Amino acid sequence: MPKTDISFSIQNDESSKSLKTQGIFKDNTLKFLDDEHVKHTVIIQEKRIQYKKDGLVKMDFVFEKDTVHVGKYQVKHGTFQFEIYTHKLLVSKSRIDVHYTLKQDGEFVNRGHLNVEYETI
Repeated sequence: MPKTDISFSIQNDESSKSLKTQGIFKDNTLKFLDDEHVKHTVIIQEKRIQYKKDGLVKMDFVFEKDTVHVGKYQVKHGTFQFEIYTHKLLVSKSRIDVHYTLKQDGEFVNRGHLNVEYETI
């Protein structure tokens, strides 16, 4: 299976994580591990992205412009649900760029930016 070079970053008002790694791109799904061996999965569709993180913290977020989705964020002490408002979604053959807002019960929680650039080598 061919490897894929990946440049990944996710930021919000409180934190930021960036990394360069290698993973696998197959069937419109990008899979990779970060430096803490946490599994990341990005399922790419033309107008919709699903981002999953599976480690001590588990996330399952769906980004789709002009559509509100409910996302889950699970930590050791509980699970939180957020309403995800996607303001910008760019999907190309080598790049994903998402700007979004998280709300809980209609109240603003955080702003975020997800950027993934990838190339099969």
